[in-house]
Formats: sequence, C-alpha cells, structure tokens
Amino acid sequence: MRAGEWLDRDGPPLIYRDPLLATDSSFPINGLTRNELAAEKLLGWCGKPLPKHLVDLAYLAREHHEHISHEQVAKLIRQKFEMEKGARRYRDSGIRSPADLVTAFTKPGKLRDLRNDWERFSTTELLFLPGELAEDAEATLMKVENVERQAIEFWQSTLGLLH
Repeated sequence: MRAGEWLDRDGPPLIYRDPLLATDSSFPINGLTRNELAAEKLLGWCGKPLPKHLVDLAYLAREHHEHISHEQVAKLIRQKFEMEKGARRYRDSGIRSPADLVTAFTKPGKLRDLRNDWERFSTTELLFLPGELAEDAEATLMKVENVERQAIEFWQSTLGLLH
C-alpha cells in the first residue's frame, strides 16, 4: 500500500450490493471510503489518464453524490499529494501542486484521446455491469459524452477548492 493510499479510516464504509446474489447482497468493503476513492480517482485521472478513472468518477457522481463531501475529497487530495508529490506520474504530467489538478482534469488532449479511442476502451478495458444497459440514454456510462459530462460537472466543486 502506498503511503498516502488509505487516510480516511474513520469515514463511513462503502457498501457493496450485488444484485446477482439470491440472499442479502449487501456488505461493507473494508478500505476506502467514497470520499477517499474519489480522491484516488481524481489524482489517478490527472496523473495517469486511464479511462477507468474518469468512468469511476462519473459513476460516483451519478450513484453516490449524496455521500460525497467535496471539502473532504479536496482535503484528502491535498494530504495524498503532499505525501506523494514526488511521484513520477505527477512530474510527467506537470502537476506540481494540487492547484495544477484543476487544469489537468480537463486537459483537451486527454479528453480528445478518450473520445477518439472510446470504442476500444469501452469494449476491451472497461467492464460495465449488466444494469448499465438499463440506464437512461442520458445517464449511461457506456457513452463517452455522458462520462465526460457527469464527471466534469460534478467534480468541479471539488477542483474549485484546490485553487
């Protein structure tokens, strides 16, 4: 485990629900809270633009928005960055402070690459659960425009706290 990977140990746990199980399908996941997962994914998307990070951020925005504290996520980002600021992924991306994450999040080249290669990403690198097919056309994360819109709109509040 990285030094800054698990900081929010006292926050509410993430509850996993598996609709495919016949009996009670809910159980807590030991580890990251939703806020800490969000901080990890924000740092991940900005430092290593893997599509899964942005999809996960859009999913958190759509499914768990009421459990997210933008202030707590920003605090965790600052703490994690302080502990890991020398990491190559940040240096290579030109991220020298948490404020640099604001522009890194919506860097045009990164979003262009995501759009241009979405067909491959969405069929070979991402796993969508069966329930995603039932989502409304404007909400489904199987469409790159929805992923971008949901992630960018929701996480602007957190990014705004990093200036």
